[in-house]
Amino acid sequence: MIGKRHEYEAMASTETNLWWYRALHFLSYQSIKANFGRNKDIFILDVGCGTGGMLGYLKLKGYTNIKGIDLSEDAIGYCEMRGLDVVKSNSLKLTKHFQNQSFDIIISNDLLCYLTVEEQKDVASQINSLLKGNGIWICNVPALDSFKGEHDIAVGLLQRFKFEDIINISKNLFVIERARFWPFLLSPLIYAMRKNQKNSMQKNSSKTEMKSDVKMPHFFLNFIFKILTQTEFLMPNPIKFGSSLFFIASKTKRNT
Repeated sequence: MIGKRHEYEAMASTETNLWWYRALHFLSYQSIKANFGRNKDIFILDVGCGTGGMLGYLKLKGYTNIKGIDLSEDAIGYCEMRGLDVVKSNSLKLTKHFQNQSFDIIISNDLLCYLTVEEQKDVASQINSLLKGNGIWICNVPALDSFKGEHDIAVGLLQRFKFEDIINISKNLFVIERARFWPFLLSPLIYAMRKNQKNSMQKNSSKTEMKSDVKMPHFFLNFIFKILTQTEFLMPNPIKFGSSLFFIASKTKRNT
């Protein structure tokens, strides 16, 4: 997605209110509270922080030791406008950039999908090195090839993930404590939309301008989607189906 300024503009303009971003931020925040309670002084690093939606959310929640990195100058620019502590850096050079530092939580939402399989394992290893002994890795990835569409091409996704892919990336590094596919309740709608995108691309193979799904729907639909997703998060998630996969991993198994 680097170099696609219009996609970063879309992200920056929607990530405060769009139901999908609000759900992801909520999931991440709940995971932080579940592991560290009300402690707002923990050290948090957001790898691939984008335009700063997650960092801004945590800042509003009262967290004081939050940092972010991203390789995109467009993303960094938006973060700086929001007064966030961010630096331009490559996720493949984490340990080099953060020498002699450690973190309680490292977040990498929608980062692994832009890396090769070898790079994914490398980044996971570096995250492991930077986490404290009781630290956790919070991660979200686009899931399942069934949900491929124009969106994937527009933002430059290299991969959609199955749960087995996460296990392979984490092997010998992390224990997956919790994982869930989401949004399940809205998955038929998303599937139909992406299916339509694929059909459209097949009919018009010469189409060169692809646009992501990142845009605000009508405020009523956005509200309904938000309520449905929040309701879903209150229920068990035994069905492994949804356009995203969210997981929390620790360096050692802990009773939580």
